[in-house]
Amino acid sequence: MRLESYPVAARSFQLYWSFLPEAADAMMRIGDFVRVVTARADGS
Repeated sequence: MRLESYPVAARSFQLYWSFLPEAADAMMRIGDFVRVVTARADGS
């Protein structure tokens, strides 16, 4: 696990993924993290 920092002043900026490139990147990284954690939990 690691801390990701983005140069955005808005709270919950991930909600603006459709038009804010940093938010889209953050959502992709969140998805990657969830896939890794759930795969470990499933024993895959």
